[in-house]
Amino acid sequence: MKIPFEEEALTTVLSDGSLRSDYIHPNAAGYRKLAELIAALLKKSGAVE
Repeated sequence: MKIPFEEEALTTVLSDGSLRSDYIHPNAAGYRKLAELIAALLKKSGAVE
């Protein structure tokens, strides 16, 4: 079905201590980075412009 899937984004965010509010939750900057990575994937796949 060619559904876009981003398996690295959350790992990328949580591996950077400045993007976490605790060991398992992103902070505001982390959620922003996560959204940017997902948006890039959706644009690359043609799902959004």
